Amino acid sequence: MESDPVAKGYVKSLARPGGNITGMFLDIPELSGKQVGLLKEIVPRLSRIAIFGVPGLNAPQFAATETATGILLSSPLVFNTSKQIGELALAKRLPLISLFGEFPKRGGLIAYGPDLGEIFRRLGGYVGKVLHSAKPSELPIQRPEKFDLVINLKTAAALGLEVPSQLQQLADEVIE
Repeated sequence: MESDPVAKGYVKSLARPGGNITGMFLDIPELSGKQVGLLKEIVPRLSRIAIFGVPGLNAPQFAATETATGILLSSPLVFNTSKQIGELALAKRLPLISLFGEFPKRGGLIAYGPDLGEIFRRLGGYVGKVLHSAKPSELPIQRPEKFDLVINLKTAAALGLEVPSQLQQLADEVIE
């Protein structure tokens, strides 16, 4: 789910959803501040931030980064077009950060967000439980637990940026 299911009225609570909805809640607006901080480590003189996303879908993330240039929100549009966005950002010399680890793998600068492989594995367990007669209403809606930092040094160099070595050491993956 991309939107808060409690705020939208889809479920009673994340712990006890009720009805027939369960799964993984991905909208993590609190990551926006961390993403801005990571981008500022690479671009210390960063003074303006542009946000790219879908207004209705990404409202909590827009609110969390209201004062913050270069943040891509967790829209499926961003995931599906990350290669084109990365190419455009490089051509326009824009340092961008995304929630999706695929973004720097496809030419973007940096990503910090949930480990999608881990999410899919956890969701597979939920599917198994439901197939074995568990009631979705009794399975809590989960939030991501593992987050990945992926940095593309080739893109950083093309943008004339230097990624601090301590940030490289923190990264789960560094693309050279």
